[in-house]
Amino acid sequence: MLGQLYHLLLLVGAPVLVPYLIWRALARGHAWGRLGEKFGYLPPSIRQAEPGAIWVHAVSVGEALLCAQLLPALRRQFPDQKILVSTGTPTGQQQAVERLSRWADGFFYAPHDFPWAVAKTLRAIRPRLLIVMETEIWPNLFRQAKACGAGVLLVNGRISDRSAPRYQRLRGFFGPALEACDEILAQSELDAERVRAAGAPADSVSVGGNLKYDFDAKDAQTPAAVRDLLAALAPDAVILAGSTREDEEAPVARAFLEVVARHPRSLLVVAPRHPQRFDEAAEALAGAGLAVVRRSSLPLSEIPALPAALLVDSLGELASLYPLADAVFVGGSLNGWGGHNALEPALAGKPVVVGPTMQNFREITERLLTAGGLAQIEKPDQLGPLWLEWLADPAAAAALGARGRAVAEAARGAAERAAAAAREAWSAAAPTTPPSIWRRLALGPPAALWSLGARAHRGLYASGLLGRSRLPRFTLAVGNLTAGGVGKTPTVLRLAEQLALRGLEPAILTRGYRRRSQEPVVVSLPHRPQDAAAMGDEAWLLQERLEQVGLPAPIGVSGDRWRAGLRLLEEVRVDLFLLDDGLQHHRLERDFDLVLLDVARPVFREASLPLGRRREPFSALSRAQAFLLTRTAPGCRYDDVRRRLARLNPKAPVYLARMVPVETRPADRLPRRALRLEELAGRAVFAFCGLGAPEAFWRTLKELGCNVVGRRAFPDHHRYSLDDWWRIAADARDCQAEIVLTSEKDLVNLEPEVPPEMRTGAPPLYALIAEQRIDDEQALLDRIEEAVQARRALDSRRTGP
Repeated sequence: MLGQLYHLLLLVGAPVLVPYLIWRALARGHAWGRLGEKFGYLPPSIRQAEPGAIWVHAVSVGEALLCAQLLPALRRQFPDQKILVSTGTPTGQQQAVERLSRWADGFFYAPHDFPWAVAKTLRAIRPRLLIVMETEIWPNLFRQAKACGAGVLLVNGRISDRSAPRYQRLRGFFGPALEACDEILAQSELDAERVRAAGAPADSVSVGGNLKYDFDAKDAQTPAAVRDLLAALAPDAVILAGSTREDEEAPVARAFLEVVARHPRSLLVVAPRHPQRFDEAAEALAGAGLAVVRRSSLPLSEIPALPAALLVDSLGELASLYPLADAVFVGGSLNGWGGHNALEPALAGKPVVVGPTMQNFREITERLLTAGGLAQIEKPDQLGPLWLEWLADPAAAAALGARGRAVAEAARGAAERAAAAAREAWSAAAPTTPPSIWRRLALGPPAALWSLGARAHRGLYASGLLGRSRLPRFTLAVGNLTAGGVGKTPTVLRLAEQLALRGLEPAILTRGYRRRSQEPVVVSLPHRPQDAAAMGDEAWLLQERLEQVGLPAPIGVSGDRWRAGLRLLEEVRVDLFLLDDGLQHHRLERDFDLVLLDVARPVFREASLPLGRRREPFSALSRAQAFLLTRTAPGCRYDDVRRRLARLNPKAPVYLARMVPVETRPADRLPRRALRLEELAGRAVFAFCGLGAPEAFWRTLKELGCNVVGRRAFPDHHRYSLDDWWRIAADARDCQAEIVLTSEKDLVNLEPEVPPEMRTGAPPLYALIAEQRIDDEQALLDRIEEAVQARRALDSRRTGP
């Protein structure tokens, strides 16, 4: 109910909320030209051509600074993946760009939680993993990211004493969003309990530690202007008050004046928590009679006399100033604000004091207090005497600082734990891009009709109203549930090769999509091969590749695979038939269905044609004897896909496969040698292809290190004309490409109309040759061979001795 009310309020309130949010953003310093990012209109530099990016959201300055601990660990886990960082505030964006550019590939403003704005952002970024820092819970963002197949990870989760009752009361609102998280890493066990009370599933919440423990003081470089000022002043003592809040500068100044009474050449450094309070803090310090120097005014033409106060009216520099201090006070702890992070000064080895209210950092505070690495006062008037005590006994102050640093260093590791959890969630994810609302409205009804038609078509065969035929040999179909390329033909080729090496005689049956021959059945035999016009591009490729490896197999091409199979049996010996794209060929009975699923374009979130790419209902997966996940990445498990398949078909095993480039082939008649794969690295390449999944071809070129200066995609099975070639040649010249690369299938479709002697005006053309590699391949082949033997035994019993 609360979630529905939230959606209704966003929908009804949009006419008012959108103008208000624009006005508020401008008032807070957002640039007009970037306001569109808040509503899903991202710049081209952020848009991703293919899924796989990691989206890290850090709402403001504090979270952005935490990313300086997390992103290096993420980059070690994901050296080749795009990492995109979003923030919600201009100051957060500034800090993110300044601090994280070494590890991040782009920065943008996160969308408001309007469903349409979130959906537009997700379609642009196509993330495989969403990481949200701290406890920024946005229901539409979390749920839609999960619906897109992305992993969702909440890192450094924390719920304060003040917020905990509200989260628990609204668990009906927060719970569904938290359920979308693959894992929630809380800072402490108390935070974990509070997140569970807010509605998160108990098994998804664990203690990951606090990223602030991973801060390394050595990485923080003190600004040169501040170093120069301190060198010129040469103070006897430096007292630092960090992250101060409202009404804290005045008592800090009074305590400092007590220090000045004994140490007149002292310097007070004050860093307010929020930028909007810089002027207020300056007035409070000046009102106490101190000469105030602003960090933003450095360097100074005239050095002030001590005692004085340095107001740090800048962002992100506080951590670099702690090593300069002789004593530190952490603000937000005198007036009930709940305190701020005491770890950074503790890691600098400095004596640190806090006020009585540290409930927002209870676990950190208790650790430090228990170890004697932190001092805590009950009243502001205790602050001055404590500073004087530390200045009078530097050894005791240093010992306290050393104990604090030991506690902080012992608790490191949160960043590596978060990065490991990110790897797990990334490996299990199966991202896809959902259609826009306008596309759903336009194509939803036709898709529903297609789905009904597919069910009816299958039902007619299942009920016996339409007859089915059976070949007198074992028949294995390699197919998929969706339209478009998924790797069926390379899989058929690989199975034919490996089964032939096991002593079997395979034959291939294929439809011969877009072949030019009008013959109802075309048969290709080792001693009587056919050309591409008669067979179609993919069938001809099968013929050529099998001949190259010395294992030629007969191929039957026809819309009626049963009839083609009988023709082959008249000509040659056949032990088993392999059907290329045979899952929807219902009129032919099969013994074994090997169903391929492209993990880069998950079928489970696909709508029926024409809205999506799905050709059959999901129930068709129950017919499979085995599943093969294609275009997988090494080391990824794809747990989400496995779980869904197990619910539909618990008996069918799941195997993983990927296309691996093996060589290049010159595509002209000149005596040109093939390029080794390592020679492609750094080459200026223009690429073109007409494949069902062109993004997989682009990704392969990127993995090979090619410098793709231009590319052009054509429809699947595209037959190239001379005009097409001239456009390709012109694009390649304009891009100053060294070579032109295409796929082996595209080279077949280029030959008829654009033979080598006509391919002028372009850099040298090469075809990239790739093969399907299957993990645990022998287990799959064993399973198929066992099924072949079972069919033979069954046929033997039927025919008798």
